[in-house]
Amino acid sequence: MLMIQWGLSKMQSDDRSLVTKKLTKNQRYEQKMKSQGLVKRTVWIPESQEIEIKQMIEFMIKNPGHIPAQVRNIKTGRFKKID
Repeated sequence: MLMIQWGLSKMQSDDRSLVTKKLTKNQRYEQKMKSQGLVKRTVWIPESQEIEIKQMIEFMIKNPGHIPAQVRNIKTGRFKKID
């Protein structure tokens, strides 16, 4: 079980020992993601491209050696390099 330490304890005579508090489910999840080298960001994206962006991010998480280098125009099918 994951624990964080906070505050001063009155249980010991020196009053310097730390008391532990249980992490919430969300705090444990965020700590797990941070330990994997991920950062939490809020980004506004077009609703019509939500699935593709989510798939790209999931791919990059599973394959950290890859980066997005180009995008495809959905009307013409042409590729454009990301500057």
